[in-house]
Amino acid sequence: KQRAWHRGNPFGWLPGIDSDKIRRGNPLSRPPGPTLDHNVVSVAQPCVVGAILSLGVVNTVSAYSLSPTQTKFTLTGVANVFYAGSFAGCPITLTGIVDRNSKNSSIQSMVGNTPCAGLLGTNLPWPLRAKTATTAQISNFTYTVPGNVCGPVTIHPTVDANGNWTLHSRSIGTTHVCSFSAFLPSTPPITIVP
Repeated sequence: KQRAWHRGNPFGWLPGIDSDKIRRGNPLSRPPGPTLDHNVVSVAQPCVVGAILSLGVVNTVSAYSLSPTQTKFTLTGVANVFYAGSFAGCPITLTGIVDRNSKNSSIQSMVGNTPCAGLLGTNLPWPLRAKTATTAQISNFTYTVPGNVCGPVTIHPTVDANGNWTLHSRSIGTTHVCSFSAFLPSTPPITIVP
């Protein structure tokens, strides 16, 4: 057996040239154990999962809120509603409350006035929150008109800087398609702030 003591291996760190009886010449080979690709995947997976989870958290948090907080308010105006077989201008009033941190706000009631006294909000209270800088979200929006129940649906009213709310809803009722649109100033003015 040839000794591996030569210029370039002064301390005998390299094995003898013929020390491997099976693979003469000692060709380079990958050391035993998990492959590099396997290691990369095992390290990357937690990072990918963490990134997905963090994106989910970011998407569920709103950067906006309703203002002022701890305030009861009304939305009053005329709604264009498919009522009793035809479109009608229905005077309506909604009442709501913005809680102290704007996270559990809600619409408490919706009633129609003459000539649409049969227009009534149901499935109340409706959860209310700020969605964007100019858009709110009302969940479970449901109402009845003579001979029809409309909803529940989620609607996204637009809210301007003066506290004017514009609502639109289209849903399938128990007897026919429901359509509802209204421009409703709020009192006191309820707006959306960062």
